[in-house]
Amino acid sequence: MESSPEQQFKNGHWIWDQEKIGLLYVNHDAPLKIATTAAAGPAIQKPGKQIIPSSIRFKEGIESMEKIYFRRFFQRRVKMNEPEVITLQDIKDVALFLANPKDLTIEFIQYFHLPEIDRFLKSIIIYFHYYLQLWDFNLERREEAKRKLRQPVVCELEDIKMSDLSDLRSMLSREYCSIIMGIGGIAKYHHLSSSTNSLSEKDRRIFEALLCMFVSLGSRFNAAIVHRGKLSRTLNRTQREDRMLVGTANFKESKLKQRSGLSKDLILGAHDYRMLGIGFKEFKPTTERIQYLEKMFAAPEETLLDFGITLGLIGIPREEYDCVMLPRERTSKNFDKINITAIDFVFPPNIDVPDDELPNHFSRTPCKYVESEQSAAARVKQCSMWQNFIKQTDMTAFCNTQDAD
Repeated sequence: MESSPEQQFKNGHWIWDQEKIGLLYVNHDAPLKIATTAAAGPAIQKPGKQIIPSSIRFKEGIESMEKIYFRRFFQRRVKMNEPEVITLQDIKDVALFLANPKDLTIEFIQYFHLPEIDRFLKSIIIYFHYYLQLWDFNLERREEAKRKLRQPVVCELEDIKMSDLSDLRSMLSREYCSIIMGIGGIAKYHHLSSSTNSLSEKDRRIFEALLCMFVSLGSRFNAAIVHRGKLSRTLNRTQREDRMLVGTANFKESKLKQRSGLSKDLILGAHDYRMLGIGFKEFKPTTERIQYLEKMFAAPEETLLDFGITLGLIGIPREEYDCVMLPRERTSKNFDKINITAIDFVFPPNIDVPDDELPNHFSRTPCKYVESEQSAAARVKQCSMWQNFIKQTDMTAFCNTQDAD
């Protein structure tokens, strides 16, 4: 009796073979070595010839002279009448400065400075900000459980926290899906941008490079994130904790029908469509919770602190950190000054609106918040500056190679 296709391909997965231009099944029980035409790592090429690096190397530390060099040539300039707060562009600049320039390409710099990528990075920073906040919440509940019996109200509180994190996960999923579908400016770099070949190898490498950059701009400036990340891997989560942090939409599927865990929350989760339209359209009637999320995801970075919100370091005054986003040392002049640190998220309750009060048509009203001219101009200027830096680095490396020959 012949087995079904689902059983035949149960212990493996499908990949795209760039050399054969077709799908190839890889059995987990007998893994194959697939030949590929892509480069195994970064290589020196003639200027203008781009190879997406498979990984990005970063400096382990930074010296005082390097800080001066960064502040002089790479730090974003702020005019006298502009708010001087930490923005996502500031953190990206530090991450690019710490990266090995030989591992970067002009194409990646352009990709890294797209508005869609900024929205994705902002969403993932918001998500992990609250994820770590909930992890601390779970640790406190563990300590309380050692001293007293578990109360029913704790279960209700955990359900609320799970719903809050699920909403943030769906917003992150929205931006993630826009990237993998090639929407907007991403289309130029999508793996189906070529009319003849699928550039999946290029797509994979550029996305891995993007993830390397995110790890850099998350873990290198907040030791608490690294420490709590290690704790989350060493401590076993209970079933209740796992349900709160992972959600209910990310259930196991058969391998042939398996979807990305992140996209499941958007596809299968029951989320308010008014929330999913944040940043693009404004839906009526609104609630205090929608307004809070709208400020978090769509409000200009320079105004976040006015709303009592910070996204990690984003929104905190620049004076609290040095040019490479490390906390300033306390001195006799600023010892009594109150430091502004990351603020925990406090979500308003989720209030259901009766169906008869909801509109029966898609809103045409644009979001009331738009990106500030300061941020938009800084993205263009810094992108151009980093491209010129990479061009100079490539030209120097090429000339050195020619001299050696």
